[in-house]
Amino acid sequence: MSQNIKFYSDQILHLKDARTFAQGQNRLCFAHSDDGLCIKVVKAGSIKALRAKRSFFKNLRPDYYFDDNLNEYKAYQQNAITNGGEGVFDHIPRCYGWQKTDIGMGLVLDYFKLPSGAPCETLETYLHRDGLTADIEEKLNTLAHYLCTTQLMTKNILPHNVVIADDGRLKIIDGIGASSAFSVACFSKKARKHYVDRRIQKMFLRARWESGDKAKSWTQTEKENR
Repeated sequence: MSQNIKFYSDQILHLKDARTFAQGQNRLCFAHSDDGLCIKVVKAGSIKALRAKRSFFKNLRPDYYFDDNLNEYKAYQQNAITNGGEGVFDHIPRCYGWQKTDIGMGLVLDYFKLPSGAPCETLETYLHRDGLTADIEEKLNTLAHYLCTTQLMTKNILPHNVVIADDGRLKIIDGIGASSAFSVACFSKKARKHYVDRRIQKMFLRARWESGDKAKSWTQTEKENR
């Protein structure tokens, strides 16, 4: 880790016997002992598994290249966030820094949950149940305007990585940062605008696909709409 790493707490959080509220391919998500926060920890062996799927040349890269927590922390250092003011957190969680746990280093962020303590519903769950309603279209339009205004760099915005928070807003809980560490969009204003516009187009396309009959695969749908 670099010298710019910020720690949320110097205490060790015990998670070995705790239950996750969600997990992705490479990370586990736990409710933090501090209310309103969660902590993400990279799964044991995930970096090795990712390396096994990569080409020889990509495997020449150091371990941190494959660490989703480090990549997310780095993504929070982008100008759209560091210079964006409070409004930039209207649709993304705040990132508070690192904390040691008994299963590895964790990244601490806001946890969007219901009054019951359960996590807020994902956009994917909503779309599968209710379809692309007028209310959700309005929320997606609001999110699109936010992305255009802030020029926030994200990967493709997938419905399972978006939740409907109790303030009524859509929150992107995963996928912050450019899709490539060497993206030209990080350095060119014109390229960044094109990159963000393309992410918005794909966001709407994916929402329509998730709420449709899926007669075509997502890969095929995406290819036909390039």
